[in-house]
Amino acid sequence: MRVRFLLLALILWAHAPGQQPATAEQQVYERFRAWVNMQPVDVQGSPGVREKYRGYLRTQGGTDKDIDSQIRIIETQSGWRRPDGT
Repeated sequence: MRVRFLLLALILWAHAPGQQPATAEQQVYERFRAWVNMQPVDVQGSPGVREKYRGYLRTQGGTDKDIDSQIRIIETQSGWRRPDGT
């Protein structure tokens, strides 16, 4: 049910009049948010969510370079900080 609502919301948002097309960085972040929202609540807020998403991207055929780039974008968009504070 939640997935259907999310997909409907994304479709409606994407086709809203006057909306600018999403940038590649926005698309990366939106894909991450969609993935997080499909995870159990205990995963969503866990410190290991970044590594779990990294693993998911690997299963989708992402290269280490591409995955690192996407994680950097997500960190920037979300204000995520690495464990070392950077």
